[in-house]
Amino acid sequence: GAVRLFGFGALQFGFELAKLRHLTQDDQHLTLTLLGQLADSTAQDLQALRELGTHAAPEALAMAVHRIKGGAKMLRVSGVVEDCEAVEQAIEQGKALQGPLAVLLASLQSLERELRQGFNAIAGSN
Repeated sequence: GAVRLFGFGALQFGFELAKLRHLTQDDQHLTLTLLGQLADSTAQDLQALRELGTHAAPEALAMAVHRIKGGAKMLRVSGVVEDCEAVEQAIEQGKALQGPLAVLLASLQSLERELRQGFNAIAGSN
């Protein structure tokens, strides 16, 4: 997957770097700082979900997923939002969580990878 950072393209997973660059008024240092923080936050969310796993208390899992969904909405990463909603729905309906949780974990892993690729591409262009 191509990472076209200085065109108008989005990263593969749907995180639009152009929007972040617009928010930072194209300040490379600030963009790098935010990308690094977003990648770290995504990694922490990923670890928290893995530690909770499918056998966690539904309330604890629902809280973690809801928090992740809020962050994904702010970033406008609709794929992660949808995956969070699928887990929330499975929790509400008492359905098996393995499938939806595995999809969410994979989405977060992809998002973290893309954020780090964006970071590295900008850092490498200096």
